[in-house]
Amino acid sequence: MAMPIQEGVVLVKSCIPVMRNCNCILALLLVLSYQGCDAPDQEISTILSAPGALRAQAIGDSLIRITWVDNSDKERGFFIERDDGQGFIQKYKVAENITEFIDDQVAKDSTYTYRIFAYAILKKSDYSNLATSSLISVTDVDGNQYPAVRIGNQVWMAENLRTKHYRNGVPVTELPVLEQWIHTSAGAYCFYDNSPENRDQYGLLYNWFAVADKRRLAPEGWHIPTEDEWLTLIDHLGGNYEAGEKLKTLEEGEYATMETNSSGFSALPGGYRGGGTYYQLGQSAIFWSSTEDPDAAFVCFLDCAYNGYTREGWYPKNSGASVRCVKD
Repeated sequence: MAMPIQEGVVLVKSCIPVMRNCNCILALLLVLSYQGCDAPDQEISTILSAPGALRAQAIGDSLIRITWVDNSDKERGFFIERDDGQGFIQKYKVAENITEFIDDQVAKDSTYTYRIFAYAILKKSDYSNLATSSLISVTDVDGNQYPAVRIGNQVWMAENLRTKHYRNGVPVTELPVLEQWIHTSAGAYCFYDNSPENRDQYGLLYNWFAVADKRRLAPEGWHIPTEDEWLTLIDHLGGNYEAGEKLKTLEEGEYATMETNSSGFSALPGGYRGGGTYYQLGQSAIFWSSTEDPDAAFVCFLDCAYNGYTREGWYPKNSGASVRCVKD
């Protein structure tokens, strides 16, 4: 484990010869301002690039792993800052060329946000992106465990729901066949292209009738968010033109943009089912709400082809979309 930084210790390296009987203030100013040093250990680089692709992931219920990309070649190390809801503090310091750190000074049911910067003698880089993780989790009736994260005053699941049963243990009907799906008015689920690989990565797609069923999809103590709860989340993260990049997981591929996932929500582009046909895997994420009108229900839409953008809309109730739950 890396030791916490020690406050009040500053090392300053200078190429100026030691001068006896000099004015101390003048000597200090020279040390800080002299730019023409040719000593072998003088820093060559004048600019440090900010670390990139910062990620934070809970490991069990007592550790958080932090990883990043080292974009500089002249740093002396990195400072890791952490915010547990009270503001950022410089929490840890690690050596040069390190790109992973395990934070074991964390508490269960807490959420942490990290940022880091590279440093050298009298130099520091800009901050990395933000990365959020937590040691909050929830388990559904099938025994699936989901990480969760506090965002503002809300606590959200950080993975898509994948239970095949209502809260009371009654099965939700699986309907992979197109004709059966479009004609049912009962709760049903499927997974994109009926592929187990998509199920494992993106969770299940549910019609809205499963969302609205009184037997409840959400685990005990959780519920399907309302329209207002989705809007509260988006507003907290800066509105439609900023929230998307903070909600979406960093991914590679044709539709990858500048996602930061700084909220820890970790949205993935799991696509949807409309009219019985599957659409936009790898391009968009669509999440149900519990809010309805006679013909449709409110959804939150994340378009992964456009950085930072979210929008709201209304989808037919026999569509298939992802589900995230929010804590009661």
